[in-house]
Amino acid sequence: ATGETKALTKPSWEVRQIAWMHNGAQLVMEATERPESDQFTQKIYGVLAVSGETKLLFAPRGPFGEIKISTAGNTISFVGSREDGPDPHDLMLLPVNGIEPRNLTGASVDLPVEAYEWGKDGTIAMVVADGFKTKFIQFDSKATKQDLSASPVPTGAMAASGSQLFIRTPIRR
Repeated sequence: ATGETKALTKPSWEVRQIAWMHNGAQLVMEATERPESDQFTQKIYGVLAVSGETKLLFAPRGPFGEIKISTAGNTISFVGSREDGPDPHDLMLLPVNGIEPRNLTGASVDLPVEAYEWGKDGTIAMVVADGFKTKFIQFDSKATKQDLSASPVPTGAMAASGSQLFIRTPIRR
């Protein structure tokens, strides 16, 4: 490593989010080649960190975000639109070597995913909106849903560390 900074995309691209693959040699990004467009043009790309070689992995039909990589490194997850919007709603699982994501929450939860984290054992914990309340849900590695809700569930950002899950909540005054 030279410590030299280099661009991995063309200057005309807009990159909104990146997530490193566990091999450290590749990253996944949400980006567009046409940021000036008034249509949704964001896509999911894989990028080799050494060469900047870019490969289109998937082009969602609507808005999406919250790209993360499973702890096993074999799945790219993101919160996406079931059809074409208007808002990202469901948790999608895209196999790294796959061509089509699977909607994990569409049929079994059908509520907007606010935050989620991968567990070391392949579980996914999430907070979903349910009207003016939230629910805390977990899926095991076989996609079996478990409601973990204590009422009311705090809302906010989530982070995982080892076997612990942290939820940052806004301070109410």
